[in-house]
Amino acid sequence: MSSGSDAYRHGRYRDSLAALDGRDRQRAAIAYVR
Repeated sequence: MSSGSDAYRHGRYRDSLAALDGRDRQRAAIAYVR
């Protein structure tokens, strides 16, 4: 069983990954337009 802090950390990690993925997609789209 994982503790609450582990679940919280995992959630934050997944959110940060999603944010990075979104930023990379946006950067790729901008590079494609140029």
